[in-house]
This record gives sequence, C-alpha cells and structure tokens, in this order.
Amino acid sequence: MTEQGGTAARSARRARPLFWIWVTLVGAALLAGWWASAAHWLDWRVLAKSAYGLRALAADHLALFIVLFSGVFIAAAILLWPAQLWLIVLAGFVFGLPAAFVVVWTTAMVGAVAVHRLATLSLGDAYGRRHSRVLQTLQLEFGRDPLLYMLVLRWLPISPYAVANVVPPLLGAPLAPFLAVATIGVLPDVVVYSLVGATLATALDPETPLDLGAATAAFLPMLIAIGAAPICWLVARRLLRRHGLARAAALEAAINGNPPAGRFSDGTG
Repeated sequence: MTEQGGTAARSARRARPLFWIWVTLVGAALLAGWWASAAHWLDWRVLAKSAYGLRALAADHLALFIVLFSGVFIAAAILLWPAQLWLIVLAGFVFGLPAAFVVVWTTAMVGAVAVHRLATLSLGDAYGRRHSRVLQTLQLEFGRDPLLYMLVLRWLPISPYAVANVVPPLLGAPLAPFLAVATIGVLPDVVVYSLVGATLATALDPETPLDLGAATAAFLPMLIAIGAAPICWLVARRLLRRHGLARAAALEAAINGNPPAGRFSDGTG
C-alpha cells in the first residue's frame, strides 16, 4: 500500500465513528419527528397556538429567544431535519421581516458551515469513497462548474435544504466557495418565507391549517426563475465548451495537415 493510500485508510478509520454517530443522530431525529407528528404534538393547531406564546416570549426576552431559535435552526441543519422552511416562517411570524432576515440568514450560515465541516470530516476523506467510480465521475463533473452546481442545489425549488448542505462537501467542495455560494444561495428562501411568516402574523387562524404552497404561490414564478437561471447557464457553458473543443480540434487538424472529415486526402474529392 502506498503512503498516500495508507494515509487515506487511516483517515477513513478515524472518520468512521463520527460518520456512524452522525447517522444515528439523524435517524433518531427523523424518528422523533415522525413520532411527534403521529402523536399530534406537531399538529397545526398546537403549533399555531404556540406561535402566539412564542411571539410573546420573544417580545419579553428577545435575546434569549434569538439564542434558542438559532440553536434549534442549527441543530435542525446538522440533523438534516426537514423543518428549515417552517422555522423561517416562524421567524418571520415572531420577529417580523427585517429582524427575521438577519437572524435566519446568520443562523443559516452557521448551520451550513457546521454541516460542511461535519460532512468533510466524516465523509470527505473516506477511503472507500476514493475507490467509488460513481462518486469519482460525479466529482469530475462537479469540479467543472462547482459554483453553478452548488447554486442549482440551493435554488432548485425541489432540492431539499439538507441536500444543498451535504452534497457539495461530499463531492469535494472546499469551505470558502461553499460558503460564498451559501451566502447568496439562501437569500431567496429567507426573504420569501420570512415574508410569508410576517404576513401570517396578522391573519393566522389556528383552526385553518396553513397550506405553505398556497401561501408562497405568488412567489413561485420568481423561485422557479431563480432556480432555472444556473441550470440555463450550465447548459450554455456546456454548449460553448463543446463548440470550443470542436474548433480547437479543427484547428489542430489544420495545423497537422489532416484533411477535414468527409474529404479525400489526395484532393480528388
């Protein structure tokens, strides 16, 4: 075994316990969420009535509530709990749009960095991953346009928040560009869902379950357009790259004296 291979193997052995601890906590969190929902602890009426109590708590103890909210949001990000959009709506309801934007955006950055470091330490240097042809192929493709691919994950409406945090470090994205994309990438969701929460603060009915899709329907075209932008740019870059490669191949053939395809080298064609 080469020195590099031995180093990778040792790194994988150190990362394996952290990986299984993380997987266990994520599974436990998802199971707890399912159980609480089945027991109606996460019933809409309970949450809607609790929202007013949380709003009163925030009015009396703003700093404490910001700390508690930030801790819950970061924990949900680390545990890959699919609740970030609802937490953003809650922040808009409790804080109002301007304050919710600052709190959620800052907390989202901390959560993204935490997930990136955890994913890198537990998955990024795994020995087995280096020998996976599928992941190597994905890494190669991702490495061609990493910033655009990370924006696609952030802005595609059907892409879960947890996927946008976990996939880039798994494919080898360094922290600096990952954080730069996250800084911009979370803005649409933070603005839209904070605004939804702030709007609901004046019209929340505990007896009428909230349809989050209907509440954000007015913003859906904008979210789709934002999500499509990096995809269109990726396609354009790919077409331009292929065109450039074709022109480079034709130029090389001309320099080497090779005839164009479909022509006879003796000039009789």
